[in-house]
Amino acid sequence: MALRIWRCPAGEMKTRPEGKRKTQKPLSGSYLMGYRSNRAISFFCAQLHSIFLLKRQDRFCILEVCSCVAKMADGIGSIVKSETYTWKIISCVKICNMKREDKLMEDYRFWGWENSHVEAITNEYPGIHNPRQLYSALWEIWCADTCAPRMRSSWTKENRTLGQCSITAFLAQDIFGGKVYGIRREGGSYHCYNVIGDCRFDLTSEQFGEEKLDYENNSEQLREVHFEKEEKRLRYEYLKGELKKYCRQMASF
Repeated sequence: MALRIWRCPAGEMKTRPEGKRKTQKPLSGSYLMGYRSNRAISFFCAQLHSIFLLKRQDRFCILEVCSCVAKMADGIGSIVKSETYTWKIISCVKICNMKREDKLMEDYRFWGWENSHVEAITNEYPGIHNPRQLYSALWEIWCADTCAPRMRSSWTKENRTLGQCSITAFLAQDIFGGKVYGIRREGGSYHCYNVIGDCRFDLTSEQFGEEKLDYENNSEQLREVHFEKEEKRLRYEYLKGELKKYCRQMASF
């Protein structure tokens, strides 16, 4: 017996014997209107909600989610192209995004995040308005290539902030202004963090685990001195370029 393929709301392909009574019509064209299209939208939004809240337990990767959403949208045909229903999907995205922000507020672990309320002084990085948003973006960008060479062999995705301090602090300075200070470490190196008025934060503090760092009475760090090391300047330029690329991708959705 011949088999015919049709598409169901979840975008899954099913088969039915030829001649058997139809139980599900293709979700496309004018058939999307009315009761069944509302059911499809509800299903779509429920799945979207699940992806936004459960896709990543450690950090939220919006590019990954958008990829999933695109596949889901393709799975229910032209439904997302309809102006009649687009607002429902947008509303769902906004609600999920607010819930995601509430969850992430509990998950930030960098030192000073609670008081990091300074605003960006540049529009060069769309979507980055405060240090928390910068941290969330950099979480997707930090990698072994941006890690200091002497620590690169120890870098892991579980310890992403390792070896990222100076280039991250100077990039944060580009975006929020202020000054960069350094905590002198064993061996003579400095761990860098940001000070903007009364606000102090250290986006890469997680690499030290439970160790308590002293953020009082430290010396100011100058990028001219740090970037005398060509490899550090190149890592900074690379991180800066990747952040701009990330922001452009986010702005395109």
